[in-house]
Amino acid sequence: TMATASAPAPTSSQLVSWSDIDKVKFFGLGTFLYSGLSLGLHPMKVLKTRQQVLTSNNVNNSVRQISMRNVMREVIATSGMGGLFRGAATVVSIAVPGRIVYISVLEGSRHEANTFFVNLAAQARGKENLEPLLPAIAALAGGFAGGLAAISAQFFVVPMEVVSQKQMVMTNEKFYREGDAISVIRSVTKEGGVSSLYKGFGLSILTGVPTGSVWWAVYGGSQRWITSLLTHVDRNERIMILWQQCITQVFAGTSAGIAAAVISQPLDVVKTRLQVGAEVPGSNQTVSAIVRDLAATSGARGFFRGLSPRIVYMSAWGTVMSSAYELLRRVSKKEQH
Repeated sequence: TMATASAPAPTSSQLVSWSDIDKVKFFGLGTFLYSGLSLGLHPMKVLKTRQQVLTSNNVNNSVRQISMRNVMREVIATSGMGGLFRGAATVVSIAVPGRIVYISVLEGSRHEANTFFVNLAAQARGKENLEPLLPAIAALAGGFAGGLAAISAQFFVVPMEVVSQKQMVMTNEKFYREGDAISVIRSVTKEGGVSSLYKGFGLSILTGVPTGSVWWAVYGGSQRWITSLLTHVDRNERIMILWQQCITQVFAGTSAGIAAAVISQPLDVVKTRLQVGAEVPGSNQTVSAIVRDLAATSGARGFFRGLSPRIVYMSAWGTVMSSAYELLRRVSKKEQH
């Protein structure tokens, strides 16, 4: 629910409130969609992770930026196509409950935040002057809700990242010997207890909150902005309405994905290297050591390793999920008796 006031060609999220959605149907269908999309985009996660953990000890004795294409070739050459899907089962099995928590918190808080900011703006400027403020209000409410949802989801996301990323960077020999999720979990907890599964939790919060906030802020603001530019569309023409909605979702989702990826990339690089830890020879175990090493060996570029696959992942994810998310809301609407 972006805003309570009317707007040109309202999106389906405005037409179907969270309270009118059948949650069982919504999350049931969403699980299949989320799992399928996660699997389809998983190779981008693998490439991003492997790019980010490159060190002077495992890349021809010199730290250098390796292109996404070259890393992909290396993975396929050494591990086959299956290498691009290492850790996928771990991601899907743990990420699904995390996604349920994320969406639940997002929707509940976004509605309340949106209502609060709309009422606040109405008191300050008057209801008749609200229309120009709606894009900013949608962005602000989306950013607040996205950040809160990101914090809640980290309790599922961090263990998933620790385990799956270790699987992604293992040598073939080690992966086939002890690369299943249970073995990795045992190995991690044996070394540092259960808390080791939450290594980088603080960085995940620092990464996840701005990423979630930026994504939903840009998505909400872009959605409102592009919709306002298409006010000339005749609402009575169904095809034109669908075309307008398609443009809106693609533009908003892609813009949000790119912005969120670029802004949060340095933190994501440090977090990934911290979580992978000893799986990569020569890697450092503290945040300060990782930052110093990256700055000394790669300069500013080191903090943007893996940006290309991450942009691809987040842009594709944002575009598909935003459109599918709106569709899920419509098909999951409770039947009126």
